[in-house]
Amino acid sequence: RKTLNPVKEGTLLKFSIVSDKDGNITNYIYDIKNKDIKFIDGILFEDFPWWSEVLLKNPRTVIANLPLYFYRPNFKGIVLSAKQIQIMQSLFIGLMDIYEKYKKNANDYQMKKWTENFLWFFIARAFDKTKYLKTDKEFKLARDGFKKLKETGMFDNVPNEWYGLREKIYAFMVE
Repeated sequence: RKTLNPVKEGTLLKFSIVSDKDGNITNYIYDIKNKDIKFIDGILFEDFPWWSEVLLKNPRTVIANLPLYFYRPNFKGIVLSAKQIQIMQSLFIGLMDIYEKYKKNANDYQMKKWTENFLWFFIARAFDKTKYLKTDKEFKLARDGFKKLKETGMFDNVPNEWYGLREKIYAFMVE
């Protein structure tokens, strides 16, 4: 393995890009001070609840609008070979987990910004998967998942730009 352009270790996170012998690039991001933040085992897109929890701890961050790698689809990989309902269920699990942490630990500003800039993006991503569902069982699982999200209070304070999506989700839940 060869490390490319390592970024100096900061106060919270270290980030490096590593290339293997075949040129495959992997991003390694890890938390130096907060090793108690863990990925949720067994779900797809486990990075979004993890990053949300990291942000809840108010780290110093830098957002660089630079490409770090180019995506090369692996059609045998876990995400592209997963059924859409599996992806939705992973998103539901991650959303419920991190939403409860934000309800318990976030101040008003953190909750507002996270809801506006993060939460609803992933709710939208989950809802987008409904167009790929095929069986009655998949539709039932999806509806039940959105109902559980609603029961948490997640849909109570929707930002204006996401109001239309919330109404579509409500309509989907009663179909």
